[in-house]
Amino acid sequence: MKYYAFIAGLPDLLFEEHKKVYTTEAFKQELDQLLHSSDKKLIEKLFLKYDNENILSLFRKGEQEMTFNKLAIYSKEEIVEMVEVVKDEDRKWDRKYPAYLEVFIREYLAEEQENPNIFWEDRIAGLYYDYLGKTSNKFVREWAEMHVNYRNALTALSCRRNQIAYKHLIVGNNEVAHILREFSNPNLSDYIENYEFIREINEMTDLIGREQYLDQQFWSWIDEKNTFHYFDIENIIGYLFKLQIIERWQNLNKEKGAKLFKELIYNLKKGVQTIEKF
Repeated sequence: MKYYAFIAGLPDLLFEEHKKVYTTEAFKQELDQLLHSSDKKLIEKLFLKYDNENILSLFRKGEQEMTFNKLAIYSKEEIVEMVEVVKDEDRKWDRKYPAYLEVFIREYLAEEQENPNIFWEDRIAGLYYDYLGKTSNKFVREWAEMHVNYRNALTALSCRRNQIAYKHLIVGNNEVAHILREFSNPNLSDYIENYEFIREINEMTDLIGREQYLDQQFWSWIDEKNTFHYFDIENIIGYLFKLQIIERWQNLNKEKGAKLFKELIYNLKKGVQTIEKF
């Protein structure tokens, strides 16, 4: 389906400006009213990242104190219900909820007390990338694969440089993830497009500059992939990704970035749970 009028009327987004000309929340509300049912289901998968955040917050802070991101697909009550269903052996998982959330909740409930050193943000991210990697939309599949590959490659390179074990930090189950878990020093240039770019980022010591450079790559990737998707759902998905990048930078500054980097390295060395990502 083509969305001529809607896409033509969207405000221009420029990476360099980081201006909030349009919020993700407002964009989501418009999409709820506009999209064809099949496209709406696809877009909803991309908002599940906020449900991931809510589940982690529920486990860490409890129902009364949890931080709830209203961009999520499911309500606070539904998130709580998911956990209660998993706890009750006599109840079955409702298929309206993604199966990867059940897998994560079961793992968390089974292992959190016995193994508090699990990086739960990484675990749910890996399950989520695998979930997106199975969607029928090529644009989304490639976006998910690029993200998980870049993330895993940077994790491996950074940990090697700091002499930290990393195989337990690799997320997802695609080919690159399996190679990084199986081999100590694989030649990733054979498996990851533009791998030299990843190596270049890894050499950067300024965390903010590094993250900005990485997001610029993601932004350029969106533009390249959407060259001929002028009024398709892929254009809308790309616009959503750009909005998320801009809003991410609204909440990030150099001082916070430096602090997060030091805490991340400290936590990795101590083997405790990683800090929440900005």
